[in-house]
Amino acid sequence: LGVTLALAATLLFGGGVVLRQTQATRAEAQRADAIKAFVLAMIRQADPSLAARQREADDALLAAAEQRIATDLGSRPEMAMELRLAVAEAHRNRGVYDRARAVLQEAMREGRRTLPDDHRLMTKARIIMAYGVIMAEPGVSTELDKAIATARRMGPDGHELLIEGLLRRHRLERIDDRQRALQEITEAYELAHRHLGPSNLLTFEVSGYMALMSPQSEALAIMATTHQTMRSSPEIPPTHPYLLMVQASYGLQLVRAGRKKEGLQL
Repeated sequence: LGVTLALAATLLFGGGVVLRQTQATRAEAQRADAIKAFVLAMIRQADPSLAARQREADDALLAAAEQRIATDLGSRPEMAMELRLAVAEAHRNRGVYDRARAVLQEAMREGRRTLPDDHRLMTKARIIMAYGVIMAEPGVSTELDKAIATARRMGPDGHELLIEGLLRRHRLERIDDRQRALQEITEAYELAHRHLGPSNLLTFEVSGYMALMSPQSEALAIMATTHQTMRSSPEIPPTHPYLLMVQASYGLQLVRAGRKKEGLQL
Protein backbone atom coordinates (compact mmCIF):
# COMPACT_ATOMS: atom_id res chain seq x y z
CA LEU A 1 0.00 0.00 0.00
CA GLY A 2 2.90 2.36 0.70
CA VAL A 3 3.98 2.51 -2.93
CA THR A 4 0.45 3.08 -4.15
CA LEU A 5 -0.23 5.78 -1.56
CA ALA A 6 2.95 7.56 -2.54
CA LEU A 7 1.88 7.33 -6.19
CA ALA A 8 -1.55 8.63 -5.25
CA ALA A 9 -0.03 11.60 -3.45
CA THR A 10 2.15 12.38 -6.46
CA LEU A 11 -0.77 12.19 -8.89
CA LEU A 12 -3.11 14.22 -6.72
CA PHE A 13 -0.86 16.95 -5.40
CA GLY A 14 2.28 16.97 -7.55
CA GLY A 15 1.30 19.88 -9.70
CA GLY A 16 -2.10 18.48 -10.74
CA VAL A 17 -1.16 18.32 -14.42
CA VAL A 18 -4.06 16.02 -15.27
CA LEU A 19 -6.59 16.36 -12.50
CA ARG A 20 -6.62 20.17 -12.49
CA GLN A 21 -7.04 20.83 -16.19
CA THR A 22 -9.86 23.29 -16.66
CA GLN A 23 -10.11 23.26 -20.43
CA ALA A 24 -9.39 19.62 -21.17
CA THR A 25 -10.40 17.88 -24.36
CA ARG A 26 -12.82 14.97 -24.10
CA ALA A 27 -9.97 12.45 -24.26
CA GLU A 28 -8.02 14.30 -21.57
CA ALA A 29 -11.11 14.50 -19.37
CA GLN A 30 -11.65 10.75 -19.72
CA ARG A 31 -8.01 10.16 -18.86
CA ALA A 32 -8.33 12.41 -15.82
CA ASP A 33 -11.41 10.45 -14.67
CA ALA A 34 -9.54 7.16 -15.10
CA ILE A 35 -6.56 8.43 -13.10
CA LYS A 36 -8.86 9.78 -10.39
CA ALA A 37 -10.65 6.42 -10.10
CA PHE A 38 -7.30 4.63 -9.92
CA VAL A 39 -5.99 6.98 -7.22
CA LEU A 40 -9.14 6.69 -5.13
CA ALA A 41 -9.01 2.89 -5.34
CA MET A 42 -5.37 2.89 -4.25
CA ILE A 43 -6.11 5.14 -1.28
CA ARG A 44 -9.02 2.97 -0.15
CA GLN A 45 -7.27 -0.37 -0.38
CA ALA A 46 -5.87 -1.92 2.79
CA ASP A 47 -3.65 -4.87 3.62
CA PRO A 48 -3.97 -5.98 7.26
CA SER A 49 -0.82 -8.13 6.91
CA LEU A 50 1.54 -5.16 6.38
CA ALA A 51 4.60 -5.01 8.60
CA ALA A 52 4.53 -2.42 11.38
CA ARG A 53 7.12 -0.19 9.67
CA GLN A 54 5.11 -0.13 6.44
CA ARG A 55 1.90 0.61 8.33
CA GLU A 56 3.57 3.56 10.05
CA ALA A 57 4.73 4.90 6.68
CA ASP A 58 1.23 4.57 5.24
CA ASP A 59 -0.32 6.23 8.29
CA ALA A 60 2.04 9.17 7.73
CA LEU A 61 1.06 9.37 4.06
CA LEU A 62 -2.64 9.34 4.91
CA ALA A 63 -2.08 12.09 7.46
CA ALA A 64 -0.19 14.10 4.82
CA ALA A 65 -3.06 13.55 2.37
CA GLU A 66 -5.54 14.90 4.94
CA GLN A 67 -3.41 18.02 5.37
CA ARG A 68 -2.96 18.59 1.65
CA ILE A 69 -6.69 18.23 1.04
CA ALA A 70 -7.31 21.00 3.56
CA THR A 71 -4.64 23.34 2.17
CA ASP A 72 -4.73 22.61 -1.59
CA LEU A 73 -8.35 21.86 -2.44
CA GLY A 74 -10.29 24.67 -0.76
CA SER A 75 -11.61 25.79 -4.15
CA ARG A 76 -12.47 22.23 -5.26
CA PRO A 77 -15.14 21.11 -2.76
CA GLU A 78 -16.25 18.03 -4.72
CA MET A 79 -12.71 16.70 -5.12
CA ALA A 80 -11.93 17.50 -1.49
CA MET A 81 -15.04 15.64 -0.34
CA GLU A 82 -14.32 12.64 -2.55
CA LEU A 83 -10.74 12.38 -1.30
CA ARG A 84 -11.74 12.78 2.35
CA LEU A 85 -14.20 9.92 1.95
CA ALA A 86 -11.48 7.78 0.34
CA VAL A 87 -9.09 8.54 3.21
CA ALA A 88 -11.83 7.76 5.76
CA GLU A 89 -12.48 4.42 4.07
CA ALA A 90 -8.75 3.66 4.08
CA HIS A 91 -8.60 4.29 7.84
CA ARG A 92 -11.71 2.16 8.33
CA ASN A 93 -10.29 -0.70 6.26
CA ARG A 94 -7.12 -0.60 8.35
CA GLY A 95 -9.10 -0.64 11.60
CA VAL A 96 -8.10 2.92 12.60
CA TYR A 97 -11.65 3.91 13.46
CA ASP A 98 -10.88 7.07 15.43
CA ARG A 99 -9.17 8.61 12.38
CA ALA A 100 -11.94 7.38 10.09
CA ARG A 101 -14.46 9.09 12.36
CA ALA A 102 -12.51 12.35 12.51
CA VAL A 103 -12.04 12.54 8.73
CA LEU A 104 -15.73 11.75 8.15
CA GLN A 105 -16.82 14.44 10.56
CA GLU A 106 -14.62 16.95 8.77
CA ALA A 107 -16.00 15.79 5.41
CA MET A 108 -19.57 16.30 6.62
CA ARG A 109 -18.79 19.74 8.08
CA GLU A 110 -17.20 20.92 4.85
CA GLY A 111 -19.82 19.21 2.72
CA ARG A 112 -22.68 20.94 4.52
CA ARG A 113 -20.91 24.25 3.96
CA THR A 114 -20.00 23.83 0.28
CA LEU A 115 -22.29 21.20 -1.33
CA PRO A 116 -26.05 20.74 -1.81
CA ASP A 117 -27.58 18.53 0.86
CA ASP A 118 -28.71 15.97 -1.72
CA HIS A 119 -25.32 15.85 -3.49
CA ARG A 120 -24.13 12.34 -4.33
CA LEU A 121 -21.04 12.73 -2.14
CA MET A 122 -23.12 13.87 0.86
CA THR A 123 -25.24 10.77 0.36
CA LYS A 124 -22.12 8.61 0.22
CA ALA A 125 -20.78 10.20 3.42
CA ARG A 126 -24.02 9.48 5.29
CA ILE A 127 -23.82 5.84 4.25
CA ILE A 128 -20.19 5.47 5.34
CA MET A 129 -21.12 7.01 8.69
CA ALA A 130 -23.58 4.16 9.21
CA TYR A 131 -20.77 1.64 9.70
CA GLY A 132 -21.33 0.94 13.41
CA VAL A 133 -17.61 0.79 14.21
CA ILE A 134 -17.23 4.37 12.98
CA MET A 135 -20.26 6.31 14.14
CA ALA A 136 -22.24 4.46 16.81
CA GLU A 137 -24.00 7.62 17.98
CA PRO A 138 -27.47 9.24 17.82
CA GLY A 139 -28.46 10.72 14.49
CA VAL A 140 -26.67 8.19 12.28
CA SER A 141 -29.87 6.22 11.59
CA THR A 142 -31.75 9.36 10.58
CA GLU A 143 -28.91 10.41 8.28
CA LEU A 144 -28.89 6.93 6.73
CA ASP A 145 -32.64 7.07 6.08
CA LYS A 146 -32.10 10.41 4.33
CA ALA A 147 -29.30 8.90 2.21
CA ILE A 148 -31.47 5.95 1.14
CA ALA A 149 -34.32 8.27 0.15
CA THR A 150 -31.91 10.46 -1.85
CA ALA A 151 -30.38 7.42 -3.59
CA ARG A 152 -33.85 6.25 -4.65
CA ARG A 153 -34.56 9.64 -6.22
CA MET A 154 -31.35 9.38 -8.27
CA GLY A 155 -32.73 6.45 -10.27
CA PRO A 156 -30.12 4.26 -12.03
CA ASP A 157 -27.32 6.67 -11.07
CA GLY A 158 -28.05 5.97 -7.42
CA HIS A 159 -28.27 2.18 -7.55
CA GLU A 160 -24.88 1.50 -5.97
CA LEU A 161 -25.56 3.99 -3.17
CA LEU A 162 -29.02 2.48 -2.63
CA ILE A 163 -27.58 -1.03 -2.40
CA GLU A 164 -24.99 0.04 0.14
CA GLY A 165 -27.51 2.11 2.10
CA LEU A 166 -29.99 -0.77 2.36
CA LEU A 167 -27.18 -3.08 3.45
CA ARG A 168 -26.00 -0.66 6.12
CA ARG A 169 -29.57 -0.29 7.44
CA HIS A 170 -29.88 -4.06 7.57
CA ARG A 171 -26.61 -4.32 9.51
CA LEU A 172 -27.71 -1.65 11.96
CA GLU A 173 -30.63 -4.00 12.78
CA ARG A 174 -33.07 -1.14 12.71
CA ILE A 175 -35.87 -3.14 11.10
CA ASP A 176 -37.94 -5.07 13.65
CA ASP A 177 -40.31 -6.39 10.97
CA ARG A 178 -38.60 -9.48 9.50
CA GLN A 179 -40.74 -9.31 6.36
CA ARG A 180 -39.64 -5.74 5.66
CA ALA A 181 -36.02 -6.65 6.40
CA LEU A 182 -36.22 -9.53 3.91
CA GLN A 183 -37.87 -7.23 1.37
CA GLU A 184 -35.06 -4.66 1.61
CA ILE A 185 -32.16 -7.14 1.53
CA THR A 186 -33.81 -8.90 -1.44
CA GLU A 187 -34.05 -5.55 -3.24
CA ALA A 188 -30.36 -4.89 -2.53
CA TYR A 189 -29.39 -8.41 -3.65
CA GLU A 190 -31.27 -8.18 -6.95
CA LEU A 191 -30.00 -4.67 -7.70
CA ALA A 192 -26.42 -5.72 -6.94
CA HIS A 193 -26.51 -8.70 -9.29
CA ARG A 194 -28.27 -6.71 -12.01
CA HIS A 195 -26.25 -3.50 -11.90
CA LEU A 196 -22.91 -4.33 -10.25
CA GLY A 197 -22.42 -7.92 -11.39
CA PRO A 198 -21.66 -11.12 -9.45
CA SER A 199 -17.95 -10.30 -8.96
CA ASN A 200 -18.43 -6.95 -7.22
CA LEU A 201 -17.38 -6.83 -3.55
CA LEU A 202 -20.65 -5.17 -2.55
CA THR A 203 -22.53 -7.99 -4.28
CA PHE A 204 -20.55 -10.52 -2.25
CA GLU A 205 -21.41 -8.75 1.00
CA VAL A 206 -25.11 -8.46 0.16
CA SER A 207 -25.17 -12.14 -0.82
CA GLY A 208 -23.97 -13.15 2.65
CA TYR A 209 -26.83 -11.31 4.33
CA MET A 210 -29.32 -12.58 1.75
CA ALA A 211 -28.28 -16.13 2.64
CA LEU A 212 -28.86 -15.49 6.35
CA MET A 213 -32.42 -14.36 5.57
CA SER A 214 -33.23 -17.23 3.17
CA PRO A 215 -34.51 -20.80 3.62
CA GLN A 216 -31.69 -23.34 4.08
CA SER A 217 -31.65 -24.76 0.55
CA GLU A 218 -31.64 -21.29 -1.04
CA ALA A 219 -29.02 -20.01 1.40
CA LEU A 220 -26.67 -22.88 0.55
CA ALA A 221 -27.06 -22.26 -3.19
CA ILE A 222 -26.41 -18.53 -2.76
CA MET A 223 -23.26 -19.08 -0.73
CA ALA A 224 -21.94 -21.87 -2.95
CA THR A 225 -22.17 -19.60 -6.00
CA THR A 226 -20.75 -16.60 -4.15
CA HIS A 227 -17.86 -18.62 -2.74
CA GLN A 228 -16.96 -20.09 -6.12
CA THR A 229 -17.10 -16.69 -7.82
CA MET A 230 -14.83 -15.12 -5.21
CA ARG A 231 -12.28 -17.95 -5.22
CA SER A 232 -12.00 -17.85 -9.01
CA SER A 233 -11.49 -14.06 -9.14
CA PRO A 234 -7.84 -13.11 -9.83
CA GLU A 235 -8.41 -9.78 -8.08
CA ILE A 236 -9.28 -11.32 -4.71
CA PRO A 237 -6.36 -12.80 -2.71
CA PRO A 238 -6.92 -15.80 -0.40
CA THR A 239 -6.61 -13.56 2.68
CA HIS A 240 -9.12 -10.93 1.54
CA PRO A 241 -11.51 -10.16 4.45
CA TYR A 242 -14.61 -10.53 2.26
CA LEU A 243 -13.48 -13.95 1.01
CA LEU A 244 -12.85 -15.10 4.59
CA MET A 245 -16.31 -13.85 5.56
CA VAL A 246 -17.92 -15.69 2.64
CA GLN A 247 -15.97 -18.89 3.42
CA ALA A 248 -17.22 -18.78 7.01
CA SER A 249 -20.81 -18.21 5.87
CA TYR A 250 -20.57 -21.00 3.30
CA GLY A 251 -19.16 -23.35 5.94
CA LEU A 252 -22.04 -22.49 8.26
CA GLN A 253 -24.57 -23.31 5.54
CA LEU A 254 -22.83 -26.65 4.83
CA VAL A 255 -22.97 -27.57 8.52
CA ARG A 256 -26.66 -26.65 8.70
CA ALA A 257 -27.29 -28.86 5.68
CA GLY A 258 -25.48 -31.80 7.33
CA ARG A 259 -22.62 -31.62 4.83
CA LYS A 260 -19.79 -30.53 7.12
CA LYS A 261 -17.27 -32.89 5.51
CA GLU A 262 -17.46 -30.80 2.34
CA GLY A 263 -16.07 -27.69 4.03
CA LEU A 264 -12.63 -26.23 3.39
CA GLN A 265 -9.77 -27.64 5.41
CA LEU A 266 -8.26 -25.17 7.88
